[in-house]
Amino acid sequence: MNPQEEALLDYCERHSTAEHEWLQMCVRKTHLKHLNPRMLSGHVQGRLLSLFSGLMKPNLVLDIGTFTGYSAMCLAEGLAPQGKVITLEEDVELERSIREHIAASPFADQIEPVFEDALLWLGNHAQLQPDIIYLDADKSRYPQYLPLLLSMMRPNSMLIADNTLWSGKVLDAGTTHKDTDTQAIDQFNKMLAAQEQLEVFLLPLRDGLSIARKKN
Repeated sequence: MNPQEEALLDYCERHSTAEHEWLQMCVRKTHLKHLNPRMLSGHVQGRLLSLFSGLMKPNLVLDIGTFTGYSAMCLAEGLAPQGKVITLEEDVELERSIREHIAASPFADQIEPVFEDALLWLGNHAQLQPDIIYLDADKSRYPQYLPLLLSMMRPNSMLIADNTLWSGKVLDAGTTHKDTDTQAIDQFNKMLAAQEQLEVFLLPLRDGLSIARKKN
C-alpha cells in the first residue's frame, strides 16, 4: 500500500468497532510466530465479517482456510445460540496456534477446526447447508471450490471470497500476469458473476472481497 492507502486504512480502523482482546492476541502471536502474517483477515475486514454474521445469525458457517483462526473467530461472533463454525485448514503445522487462539476466545465450544484437504472434505460433506461460506484458501483451486459451494447454498445463504482482486493482477490476467493464481482468481470471478441464481458484488476492500447471496 502507498502512504495514502495506509492512512485511509488506519482511519477506517480508528472509526470502526475495536478488535476484541482475543483477536488482538491472535494478531500479535501470528506476527511473532508465523510467516506471511498479512494473510490475516485483519481489523477492518474482520469487523465486516462479524457484521455479516451478526445480521444473519447463522446456524452453520464454513470457514475455508483457517490460517491462525482470526476469520473463524470473527464469524463466530454472530452465531445463533446453538450455531457452529467449521473451519478447514490443510496445513497441520498451524494446528497448535489455531487451537490456542480459539481456546482463548469465547467461542471455543462453537468453532470446530478440521485439518484436512478442504476440497476432499467438502466433497464428503455435500449435504451440509451453511448459512455463510467464507473462502480464503489456496487461490489456484478457487474455480474447483465454486461448484461444490454452490451446491451447498440455499436461498439467502451467503458466499464471501477473499483476495478476488489479487493485488490488481486480475486486470491483466492472460497478458502481463499469467501465473496460476491470477488465472484461477480471474476465472473464479467470471464464473461467480455468471451465476444467475446469485446476487454478486465485488467489494474493493483490501485485496478484494466478493460477496454473493443466493436468490429466493
